[in-house]
Amino acid sequence: MEKKLTSLRPLAEHKGKAKFCALCGRLATQEALFEVEGGATLIEKYCDICVKKVK
Repeated sequence: MEKKLTSLRPLAEHKGKAKFCALCGRLATQEALFEVEGGATLIEKYCDICVKKVK
């Protein structure tokens, strides 16, 4: 699946549940939005360190 980064945004808390980084497993602080085939949007969560790798 090919994906293209479209934007980054701070991760909003969702009912007090912790979310974890898609790459390393640490606590996520950012959401990355990607455009994928078919016009869909994929949202992945990253920590402050790993989000630099997807920019």
